[in-house]
Amino acid sequence: MLDSTKVNQSVSRMETYLENKGYFNAKVDSKIEDGGEKKSKVNYNVDLKDQKRFGDISYSISDSRIDSI
Repeated sequence: MLDSTKVNQSVSRMETYLENKGYFNAKVDSKIEDGGEKKSKVNYNVDLKDQKRFGDISYSISDSRIDSI
């Protein structure tokens, strides 16, 4: 029998991975299909939404003591 806790952990890991790749609103769902004796199948449905990318990031700090950190 398949451990649903491990499937949920996989879903969470996939969402974290996708978030790290810029898919902040991605949603991962899973569906477990019982294949009979000692066999199961897990289907993952991934909805990526929009990927966010950051270009150049700049900042301006007027206090030179903080800017040097």
